Amino acid sequence: MNNIPAHYLCMHTEGTNILVEHFFRNERSRLIATLAKLFGLQQLQLAEDIAQEALLDALANWPVNGIPGNPKAWLYRVAKNKAIDVFKRKKHLDTIVSELSNSANAIEKEIDNIFLDDEIKDSQLQMLFACCHPSVPEDGQVMFMLKTLCSLSVAEIARAYLTSTDAVEKRIYRVKKKLREENIQLVIPSPQELLARLDAVLRAIYLLFNEGYNSSQPDRVIRKDLSGEAMRLCELLIEIPLTNLPFTNALMALMCYQSSRFDARMDADNHIITLENQDRHKWDVELINKGHYYISHAITREIISKYQVEAAISYWYAVAQDLAGTNWAEIFNLYNLLIQFDPSPMILLNRLIVQARIDGHESVLPHLLQLPGLEKNHLYYSSIAIFYQQLNQPALAVENYLKAMRLTHSLAEKKLLQDRISFNTSMSF
Repeated sequence: MNNIPAHYLCMHTEGTNILVEHFFRNERSRLIATLAKLFGLQQLQLAEDIAQEALLDALANWPVNGIPGNPKAWLYRVAKNKAIDVFKRKKHLDTIVSELSNSANAIEKEIDNIFLDDEIKDSQLQMLFACCHPSVPEDGQVMFMLKTLCSLSVAEIARAYLTSTDAVEKRIYRVKKKLREENIQLVIPSPQELLARLDAVLRAIYLLFNEGYNSSQPDRVIRKDLSGEAMRLCELLIEIPLTNLPFTNALMALMCYQSSRFDARMDADNHIITLENQDRHKWDVELINKGHYYISHAITREIISKYQVEAAISYWYAVAQDLAGTNWAEIFNLYNLLIQFDPSPMILLNRLIVQARIDGHESVLPHLLQLPGLEKNHLYYSSIAIFYQQLNQPALAVENYLKAMRLTHSLAEKKLLQDRISFNTSMSF
């Protein structure tokens, strides 16, 4: 949890901790967006500070007095009162106060209006698109959005971008500086501008979902709160006719299909269950059907985005009755199409894994060994190890599983890799 002192955490029961973390992730972004609309992006740090103080109040209050009946209302009331106090203390800040009446009642009424549910939703959408303003440095747009609006830590963002935390911090700083200098406002942009920024917004939502799907935290593989927040933000975009587009629906379908397997991916002891060993009765049929609904609004005669292709790939996984019944040929063809949109090393790796299901591991292995750009990725070496294991070469499998172990921080992944090392070691004798 970002910036929350450790001594607060040890005060809580496990149930309270889970709820507070949920609020920190899911309500912090709403609070910041709402407060930023109130104070302006030039006072973004003030908005972040007030949101943080409200959350700290929850951390201090709830373990002592119990979780309130309506935690969200409690949190927003605290934040709203803090905002009112700021206005009363800082009337000399003309840049903040000039747009409101000097009377305390008018200030409180204006703040009450901004904290209405519809206004909170609008504030989040405005914040999403303000993050992608053309004046904002492009290399920092999504990073800033993930940090400010999605509450990812700098370390989590660095992992998603395969870069250093220092590089992430510098880019986020440049974005904040530009927002202040350009006096960028929190408004829904014109239709033309909105569509131009949509790709960056969807990219941020997808990265947020992926951090939930495969977390960078050592002790957690899945973080449903992050994936759920990504899906909620995408639904906000679908509610707007102008952004209710095939590729927006495609991203939503993709996330529905992927999240449908959450409960089947881990056992009771927090051990990873790989796809071939998952109990498909635990797959969430409601989410799969929801994915079907969104993909029906996503597939068009002309494929115009990678999200449409990825959603189609996930569709074939979702409808397969078992691993043997998976339509590998169709998935492979879709990966060939996906590469036209995104020829990244991970996409190329996934295509080779699928190709091996069709052509056999022996014929695909040379291509896998020559794949560049993944020398520091544990999934690359674990994939090589699986190929060697399939080809009955346990010593080479162990060698690559060990490389993968050195590169992952996930305790559950280390356990899975260690189990595979033990199995292949026993096969060597």
